[in-house]
Amino acid sequence: PMGIPKPSSVVIGTALRQSLGYGYKVIAHVRLGDVNPVALASLVMGAEVVELDGILITVGDKPAYGTFVNQMYTDHAIEFLRNTIGVRIALGAILSLRYDLNAISSRVRKPFDFFHAMRVSRNNIDVLSRVSEIVSSLGKKLYAYIIVATPRNREFVETELKQPFIGINELRSFVEDVKDLVNGVIISCPLDGEGRIEAVKLLHRIA
Repeated sequence: PMGIPKPSSVVIGTALRQSLGYGYKVIAHVRLGDVNPVALASLVMGAEVVELDGILITVGDKPAYGTFVNQMYTDHAIEFLRNTIGVRIALGAILSLRYDLNAISSRVRKPFDFFHAMRVSRNNIDVLSRVSEIVSSLGKKLYAYIIVATPRNREFVETELKQPFIGINELRSFVEDVKDLVNGVIISCPLDGEGRIEAVKLLHRIA
């Protein structure tokens, strides 16, 4: 996130698969801004070898160090991975709810297996519901990406991210409201590891 180096998502996913077994879904991500096609293929092939459940293909933020690679768009990347390389692992893409429904509908008909819905909030649950219907009718999966604000990170979330967020005190009720519209939720609590753990504990018992 924010173009700052972090441990490889595929490596972390591998460790989680080994420690958690197959009772949990493990989805890693690859940022096209960081890799050329050969490196992309190598990472996705590796994820397939260790039996991760999927790879999210995203462009990513401008890197804090070095130059922005970005030699292909997500549509090109999936075509390359499926048709040239021949991977079979589930591949996903970002789906922003800031676009109109026609654009979103066109996006979900691309040959991805799942989508991470961004900019989810109470103000667009009706849009999320309609998107859920379309994605479900196509036999694909939809996950809601939720940014969580806590007293420790709220200023950063409001001033730097400038995206919809859910306060941690509202998180459980919000997830209860959207849980039947999505296949799962992804929790992001920027700059607050303690808040991230608290959020997961709050949601742990929601079926």
